Amino acid sequence: MRYRELRFESRDEWLEARNNGIGGSDAGAVMGLNPYRSPLEVWLEKTGKVEPKDLSDKEAVEWGTRLEPMVAQKFADNHPELKVLRKNATMVSVDRPWAFANIDRELRGDGRGILECKTAGLRSADQWVFGPPEHYIAQIQHYLSVTGWDFAWCAVLIGGQEYREFYIPRDAEDIAAIDKAVDAFWNEYVAKDVMPKMTGLRSESGALAGMYPNPSDEYLSVMDADMPELGEISDLKRQIKALEERKSKAENIVKAAIGEAKGIESESVRATWVRSTQMTFDRKRFEADHPDLAEEYTEKKPKDGGLRLSPSRC
Repeated sequence: MRYRELRFESRDEWLEARNNGIGGSDAGAVMGLNPYRSPLEVWLEKTGKVEPKDLSDKEAVEWGTRLEPMVAQKFADNHPELKVLRKNATMVSVDRPWAFANIDRELRGDGRGILECKTAGLRSADQWVFGPPEHYIAQIQHYLSVTGWDFAWCAVLIGGQEYREFYIPRDAEDIAAIDKAVDAFWNEYVAKDVMPKMTGLRSESGALAGMYPNPSDEYLSVMDADMPELGEISDLKRQIKALEERKSKAENIVKAAIGEAKGIESESVRATWVRSTQMTFDRKRFEADHPDLAEEYTEKKPKDGGLRLSPSRC
């Protein structure tokens, strides 16, 4: 596998250049594996329809950046047989120039490899029990595809105090599937400016609302056969309502049995009833007492209110 290295004078240059291809964090989203980012969002960014979100002020992102060197050092301490090197360059596939790789560290030992350093909150700990989440696996295999290197490690610090690491071998089948998805996404959707198919991810709904923030008063006229999803939505809403009622009844029966205990345990299942006190913000009172402050700190964003179905007037 052949790649060339690009170096940029500033972060702004790097941010601008990354829209010219698919990076590792894009690969899992393109395949529909990233629960926080949809193919539609990637397409909107790569086609220049929206600016990539600036996440630098997010605490999780900030602490991930601050802790990356410490995670890398912990890994290096655990693996004296490997050289752990910084790679301050974007690697671009020569054969597939839309495939980019920005790795955290390069590893040298018995072959060449990649180290990806992650941080995760305690609420995400269960996602790391058997290895990295799927979208991180896709990211790493994408990097191995671009570089042609032999192996990877993923090291993660969970909750600021629990360190785990996972060996990830080069997987030819995974790489073939990822390459196919990335190439099709770039050539069929980005290059041709064709909106990708919907996946149903929650973040996709917000992206659609952002695309069309100012609706008219017009109702588009279609035949039922042309939009079967309308009938499907009605059926699914009824099924979901019935299932939610069944679930609520079953949960309340279990809660009543638990009573003042912490939980209940059978031969196969342990159920914990989580109870806590919630603090709420009285927005109406704040706006009444401090109208100027309320307006100053209010930010307007597109919001998806969902689809409301009613009988047709046609």
